[in-house]
Formats: sequence, structure tokens, C-alpha cells
Amino acid sequence: EYLTHSASQAREEQSKYTLNKHNENVLRAVEREVRLAAHAIRRQSGKSALQPRESECWFEKEFADGLTLTGKIDRIDAAEMDGTLYFEIVDYKTGEPHFSLRELAGGLSLQLMIYIMAGAELLGGNAQFAGANYFRIHLPSFSGEGKVPEEDFDMEGICGVDFDTAQKLYGGEGDVVVTIALRRKKDGEMRQGTKERMFSAREVGTLLSFTKELVEGAVHGMRQGNTQIRPYLMDGRTGCDYCEFSGVCMFDEAYAGNRPRVIEQVTREDLLGGAEGSEAE
Repeated sequence: EYLTHSASQAREEQSKYTLNKHNENVLRAVEREVRLAAHAIRRQSGKSALQPRESECWFEKEFADGLTLTGKIDRIDAAEMDGTLYFEIVDYKTGEPHFSLRELAGGLSLQLMIYIMAGAELLGGNAQFAGANYFRIHLPSFSGEGKVPEEDFDMEGICGVDFDTAQKLYGGEGDVVVTIALRRKKDGEMRQGTKERMFSAREVGTLLSFTKELVEGAVHGMRQGNTQIRPYLMDGRTGCDYCEFSGVCMFDEAYAGNRPRVIEQVTREDLLGGAEGSEAE
């Protein structure tokens, strides 16, 4: 009923949705997407010990040199288990989100790390990080029989606890963790896609420290007068491809220091250095 009311309100307040059939169909498609997403969230919550605790949660995260980042976390889930408060960050996306160590190392994907820092501060020092995941809002398409749309809403991101603890927090049985789709083989070894997404507490700490250094390094450079324009270049894509300010940008490689910043491949070992191996191993 709430979704239907919101759609009706959008039609009344924004005439663009009734200008033509195309716009009306767009609104209907969005309504279907949100409705399916809401059902998926309810289904996931029914299987998981982690339950929504905060939504659209504003935060202020302080860094060195007087820098304060302000933002809003879409959702923080929490669960108390065996005397420990665990928390998860959930970020809603409409594209095709994924977590990449390469993009983190290149400074392109810091959002989840900053949210983890902020979430830990909001919940207190004793809260233990369980995971940070993207929830994709979309219209699923299935060709296989027996599948339901909600199954296409498994979240993707990083897990900060071992497999057995993840099963208790997110739900699942046997060799599967539902909701975040982690899987292991019959012999107990983690499948490759799962192994890449699981990090020990020490490894998560290393990623957070690395992110903090990137943010503070960027601020320091700006305060030192670094005005170089260096859009990223990765696999043929650049930061200029969809930039709204390309018409006024002064990027020109003829100017000293202005050149693309190539995002190199990075391995887990490169980024984590001496941190202990993942608890998933």
C-alpha cells in the first residue's frame, strides 16, 4: 500500500510522469523494481539474525588535518550473538555494483570502507564488523524454472567473519551462506568467488588503515597546492567518459603534471602486505 501511495503521489507532484506513455511506463517499472526489492529485503530479514537497526543514517567521520566527511548510510543491520554485537553495512545501488581491491587501491571505491569506519563509531567500540554489501535494486530476469525473483537479490561485498559465523548471522546450511551467496566445497575449502570476498578482522583493519591514508593523503596534497588533473585510466575506461564537467575541465596533457592516472592490477597480497591470511582459508 505504501508503494502504491508513493507512486500515486509521484504522478500528482511531478507532471513529467503523465506527459506520455513512455514516462508512465518508466514509473511503473520503478514501482515494480522497488516492490520486488522490498519483498527481497523482507525475505532476507526472515532468514538472517542481522536485522535493520538504522536507515538513512547520517554520520560525520573525522580525519587528520581537520577534515570531516559527512555522509548517509542507507542501512545498518545488527545482531547480538554470544555476547557480541555484530553489524553490517548495506548500500542500495541501481547499477551493477561490486567490491574490487583494485579499485580500492586506485582510490576509486572508498565508500564501503568509510561506511565501515562510521558504522563502528556509531555503534561503539565493542561492535564487531560482520560485512558490508551492495543491494542491487533492479528488475530480475530468469530463464530457469523454479526460481523466484527474490533469489536474484543476493548481496555482494565483503564478509568480515569466518564462514560458520556468517551462516549464523546471515542464514544458511551445509556449504552455503544465503543472502550474501557464500559457498564452500565439500572438503571445506572456500570457492574462489567466496575466498575473494572474505577477510579476517586483521585484514579488514589493514583495508581501513589504507583507506584512511588515501583520504588524508589527498587532503594533504590539495593543501600543499597540488592542482594536477589526473583522471583515472583503467581497462580502456577513464574518469572523463561520463564526467558532467568535461565542457569546463582544464585537463590537457600539455600542462605539466596533467596525465591519466593508470589503475594497475593489484593482488590481495600486494594490498594486505603482512596481514594474517583470511579466516575463510
